[in-house]
Amino acid sequence: MVLRFWVVLNVLVIVSLGSLLHFVYEWSDKSPAVAWFAAVNESVAEHEKLLTIPFLLMTLIGTWLPVSVPGDRDYWFSRALGLICGLTFIPWWFYIYTQARTQSSFLAVDLTLFLLAVILSQVVSVTLGPLSHPFWTRMGQWICIVLFGLTVVFSYRSPPVEPWVH
Repeated sequence: MVLRFWVVLNVLVIVSLGSLLHFVYEWSDKSPAVAWFAAVNESVAEHEKLLTIPFLLMTLIGTWLPVSVPGDRDYWFSRALGLICGLTFIPWWFYIYTQARTQSSFLAVDLTLFLLAVILSQVVSVTLGPLSHPFWTRMGQWICIVLFGLTVVFSYRSPPVEPWVH
């Protein structure tokens, strides 16, 4: 029951904070410090930031709460796998629906894709991952640090490939 509550709480917090972070940069009068964690434009990389920042925040909170993943899986590595899956889902499906079919994006579809990416990231976080071991813990922590770093870098320079160039 605790795990189910944790997953639902993660989905609600990540979707809420991600939606809020979509506007914080404008509200801050385009503060460079806020650009590290809030969307600064409408690129795919910025929308991935809306998943990454709240996801990592909830991951940190989860380290202080009595939450564990089932089957004695490694918490940090499982969370890193979940984040990677969510971050892969967003550009993959955004590209499919904008380039292959419509050549444009629609807010309702964008929001649905974001919600599905958050749900996918949470499901993967609690179902996949190796058994708990210090190696996997450190590897998961490093993956999360690298993903955060890439999120910040991509705020200033998106990868020059589709679907990030939009």
